Amino acid sequence: MSQDPSARKIRSPLEDCCGLDTMGMVDILDALASAPWANVSNVAANLMSFATINLEAGNPTVDEARRRLVSEIQSARARRVRVLKVIHGWGSSGEGGKLGPAIRKSLRLRVKEGKASFVLPGEQFSSDTNEGREFVRRHPGLRNDRDHNRSNPGITFVELVY
Repeated sequence: MSQDPSARKIRSPLEDCCGLDTMGMVDILDALASAPWANVSNVAANLMSFATINLEAGNPTVDEARRRLVSEIQSARARRVRVLKVIHGWGSSGEGGKLGPAIRKSLRLRVKEGKASFVLPGEQFSSDTNEGREFVRRHPGLRNDRDHNRSNPGITFVELVY
């Protein structure tokens, strides 16, 4: 099965919202480095601590998506990504598909293995839920994520452990 090359790329929130790639972020960090008020290490940590992966791209089988998820989690942990937003879709019928539940089960297994500490379904990524409020308190940069307060069942967030 041929894969869309962009589907393998983990994207940062800045790339999703502003179109900035890694080099664009590096340029911004370099510019901030000269500012006397900036703590560049904190800025860098916050910018690089979130990533997005689209597992539904290319219509993979459940097994293909699981293998890719495990690989992407390993890669994200090596890069010290703290939160991974996983796009798995909800199913074309509107009733839910096989991919979402399977990916969420796989993410819960990563918690049991000690590779992740918390899984937050998109439906709970809201200021209306205790879990969502606590998650955003721990990761305030996610407050501006376009799926915040949208009860999106096609995504799941996972807090990684390195």
